[in-house]
Amino acid sequence: MEEITDTEQKKIILMGLDNSGKTSIVLALKGNRNLLSYFSLKPTLGVNVNKILDGVGGYVFWDFGGQEQFRAKYLADFARYAESTERFIFVIDVQDIPRIPEALSYLQQILQEMGNINLQIPLDIFFHKYDPSIEIMGNTEVEEAVQNATQELKAIIPPETHYRIFKTTIYTVFRQTLIE
Repeated sequence: MEEITDTEQKKIILMGLDNSGKTSIVLALKGNRNLLSYFSLKPTLGVNVNKILDGVGGYVFWDFGGQEQFRAKYLADFARYAESTERFIFVIDVQDIPRIPEALSYLQQILQEMGNINLQIPLDIFFHKYDPSIEIMGNTEVEEAVQNATQELKAIIPPETHYRIFKTTIYTVFRQTLIE
């Protein structure tokens, strides 16, 4: 089998607050179906780089730990981290409604940095942990929080930015539902 070169790999940045599910998304995309491995995850400290190869190329996921102690460093050095990035994914935990405003504020800071370096790449926003349980699916508090956050996103995302908003879950391996 031929070695896949770095130029055939697409760099994707995954950012969001701590415990939003970024590492779980990467595990699911790698095809990990062992649910016990998700329960034993430790917080990402710094940045983890994961390669996922397919038949024609691959993806390099840069999974940024979302703890507050790291966020200022990422923002200060965003131009270096974002170099050669082809897609940016921001993950928001729908099961942690009180932290959604904090997540949106962090995204707004990232978008400011993207503007500062004139970085125009596609943006995907994942309302994550939309798990198929009675407590989440159809929960009016969650639905209202997602609807309000979606309206706020429309106000903070620059008009020239191509973006999509999804509801996502790692259950059923990885499922996403396009909101907009």
